[in-house]
Amino acid sequence: MTTATRDIEDVAKQVAADLRAGALTLGQVVGLTDAEVAAVTELAEGYRRRGKLQRAASVYGLLLSYTPYNAGGWERLADLQARLGNHPAAVACYEIVALLRDADRTLLEREARCLRLMGERELAAELLSPGNQG
Repeated sequence: MTTATRDIEDVAKQVAADLRAGALTLGQVVGLTDAEVAAVTELAEGYRRRGKLQRAASVYGLLLSYTPYNAGGWERLADLQARLGNHPAAVACYEIVALLRDADRTLLEREARCLRLMGERELAAELLSPGNQG
């Protein structure tokens, strides 16, 4: 093995470790610009506006694999999943939003609605209890 090959392997191992540790995002590794992220977001929103919800959700899923700390993207994906009837996925996405930023009452209500539709009335009520607000 050449020195150059070993150097490339070392860099690849370090990048993989940083990705796993959350020190890097895939978007940083591939060098996505803010303009490119905005263009992909607009593509997803175009699908959403035209009622192509599954396509919009797919594009948001791809985008979020590159920009996992994008709370707005997770919220839009959660809303799309809820509209598609995929309530467990929507709840998971709403929870990610709550980890990335403070959950407002509207967000909690949308998550609680999904929980109720899943038959989880107690969890929905607990989510909306005064101790979970803001």
